[in-house]
Amino acid sequence: MRKDEFLRLPKEELVDLIDAYAKLYTALDGLWFVSVEKQYGNQVAARLDTVVWDSLLPREAKRITEARKLGEGGLETVIEAFKLRPNFLTKEYDIVRGKNKVIVRVTACRSLHAMERDGRAVSSCKRMLEEVYPKFVENIDNRLKFRVLKAPPRASENDTCCEWQVEIP
Repeated sequence: MRKDEFLRLPKEELVDLIDAYAKLYTALDGLWFVSVEKQYGNQVAARLDTVVWDSLLPREAKRITEARKLGEGGLETVIEAFKLRPNFLTKEYDIVRGKNKVIVRVTACRSLHAMERDGRAVSSCKRMLEEVYPKFVENIDNRLKFRVLKAPPRASENDTCCEWQVEIP
C-alpha cells in the first residue's frame, strides 16, 4: 500500500497492522538467529546478531524519535522511543518513574516465551539487555546510563521476564 492508502484506513485496522508488523519483526529476528545458530553455532550467531543490531540501532532510534518528534533526549524520550520499538510493541510491561530514573519491568515477552517453550538457552536475552539496549539508549541520549536489574533465566513462568532502568547519573 502507498501512504495515501494507509491514511484512508480506519484507526483500528492501522493498530491491527502495527501489531501484525511488530510480531513479524520479532519473528524474523528470532528465525534469523535460530537459522544461523543451527548452521554455525551459538557463538557465531550471537556475534553476527550483535553486528546486525549495532547497524540497526542508530537507524531505529533516529527514525522513531523523528517520526514521533520526541525531542533531543532525556528519560522520557528514551522510554517513549523504547515503547515504539517494533519488538517492544509485542511485550507487556510496567514502568515506574522516579526522580532521576525510570525502571521498566517486562512481564510478558514473546521471544522469551518461545525460547522457553522450545527448550532453547535464554542467554541471548541477557546479551540483548547488556549489549543492545544500552546502545539504543546511547543513540538517543549518551548522558543516560542503562542498567540491567534482572535478566533471564527466570524461576517460573509467572516470574518477571526482565527488568532494567535508565537513569540520569
